[in-house]
Amino acid sequence: MRVAATLALAQFSMGASFKILICKVMGMDPGRNMEIHAKKKDFERIQKAEEDCSACAKSRRKKLKYEKLKKDDKKKCEEGET
Repeated sequence: MRVAATLALAQFSMGASFKILICKVMGMDPGRNMEIHAKKKDFERIQKAEEDCSACAKSRRKKLKYEKLKKDDKKKCEEGET
């Protein structure tokens, strides 16, 4: 159980490159294909995180904009048309 938790934590914090480090710690040569695959997976993970963050920020901006418009409309309605 501890090994599984450690592996999950390593993958979460280091991405796919943790497998290369584990191979080196165990005295094994990870190989060129493993290094290429790990870099590719890490790049894809970072791209997805940036896209998700951008979508979240866009949603937040829209929400704040609509709240401001709603507040302005309410204020305008209370004051009356000028």
